[in-house]
This record gives sequence, structure tokens and C-alpha cells, in this order.
Amino acid sequence: MFNKEMIDAYGLDNPYDLVRNGSWNIDKFAAMAQTVLSDADGDGNMTRAADSWGYMSEPKQVFPCFWISAGEMSIAKDERDLPYLNITGNDRFFAIFDKVYSVMWDDGVWCCDQKNIDHWPETAKMFGESRVLFVDEIFYRLNELRDVEAAFGIIPYPMFDDTQAEYYSRVEAGARIGMVPITNKHPEYAGALLEAMSSFGYNHLIPEYYEVALKRRTSRDSESAEMLDLIFATRRYDLGDTWWCNELRDGLFKNMFAENDRNLASGIAGQEKIINKTLTKVVDKLSG
Repeated sequence: MFNKEMIDAYGLDNPYDLVRNGSWNIDKFAAMAQTVLSDADGDGNMTRAADSWGYMSEPKQVFPCFWISAGEMSIAKDERDLPYLNITGNDRFFAIFDKVYSVMWDDGVWCCDQKNIDHWPETAKMFGESRVLFVDEIFYRLNELRDVEAAFGIIPYPMFDDTQAEYYSRVEAGARIGMVPITNKHPEYAGALLEAMSSFGYNHLIPEYYEVALKRRTSRDSESAEMLDLIFATRRYDLGDTWWCNELRDGLFKNMFAENDRNLASGIAGQEKIINKTLTKVVDKLSG
């Protein structure tokens, strides 16, 4: 999301136009985010209490958002449609890693004052006070911004550079699921019921949520509805950010980013054996 009032106050380019004309990339994101940085209380320290920031996100979410929007996957598939670790030896992945750290830490656009934070309430407060330009959040949080007076819009994450052909949108790992216990004496009935519920949800609930709740009730303008169509049409699922997030996203990148640790080669080398063993075990089990 972006704060429209800050866009106007700082005379920044219209993000919707940038997305439409294909010039919405990480360099443009960085330039806009840097413009709004301000030690508003003049104490010489950038804090979340009173100062203005370019970008707000949880540490574990930052890098996945940008590597996926750049078109990379931490776990990719080979010619046999089998998953493999796609980081070691992938120069482009390393370049994206370096760029994200440069923008977030060296340029200082990311709100790094996150100790003892109740993240979403604090983010919503800063956003409503027009003290953060870009905010990373999941869609169900939009309903909690209905009372926020500051105008805002929705856009996809930026492309990596001008050579990228299209936008890509990350699907985050969090989900609520139901399970059938082993003590169930009629699994065929449970299966039929779950299938019927899933069918109803897919055909009726999801369209209503998307067209009514997201586009009409929680979005603030028609441009956001247009951007939602683009975001949903370009969804990408990275297994290293979803199924195996414990091994990669949370097991490696979460702490690395929070601590400004830039030694990706060393970090991935320490996890590579574990990840490859996990991949092999899962593939063997599913193939058996």
C-alpha cells in the first residue's frame, strides 16, 4: 500500500501511472522512499515514535517480497518438474539480495526500529499519521484500515529493473487449515464434505470476497481495484517462502535481514545440506 497524502505532500510521481507504464522498479521505489525520510522530532535518531519512514514491513517479509517480485524463486523446478534449491550459484538472486540490503539498510528507507513492537497496530498508526510511505501487509488487514482518514492506494511490488517483462506478486505462507484426525471412522464422508465446502468456497465465497469486500468495501479508489486484478493475475508461490519457510525464509533470511547480515554465501552454505535433504525426502515420499 502507499500513502496518497505523502505522495501529494512531497510531489512524488503517481504510483498507478508508474505501474501502468512499466517504470515501477526498485530504483524508483528507493528514490521515492528516500524522499520522505525525516527526523521529524529533530533528536538525531530515527525512531518509529515520531519520525517519517519510506517503508514498513516485518523483517522476515522484506526480502521474499522483493526476490519474488523480481521474478526469482528460492526453490525452483527442474526439467522433470522437481524442486531444487535455486540460490547457490544464482548470480541474479545474489544481485537482488545486495540491492535490497542497499536500499533498506544503506539508504535507510526501512523502519529498522522494531524492538518490542506490536507490529500491525504500530504500522497502522504510523500509516494513518502519514509517517510511512509504503506498507507491506496482507489483504485481510485492509478491513482494519476502514477508519483511517489518510487516503491510500494499493499497488504491486516493484520489478527489479527495466529489463523485467512483467510484475510478479508474492503469496505469503500464512493460512488456516482444517485437519481430519486419525480417529475419524468415516473418512469418505469427511472427504465428501470437505470437497463440497471447498467447491462452494471457490465458486461463491472467494468471488464475493474479491469483488465485494476487497474491491468495493476496503479499497479506496477504482485504481486500487485495477491493481488488485494485476496482483492476483501475477501471483507466485515460492516453496522456500511457503512449504519450506521454516528452512529458508524463517530459518535463514528472517534473522539475516533483521541483523543486517549480508553474508548470503555463508548463510546458504550452512543450510544447503539440510534443505537438499528435506527436498529429497519429500520428493521420494510423494513419488513412492
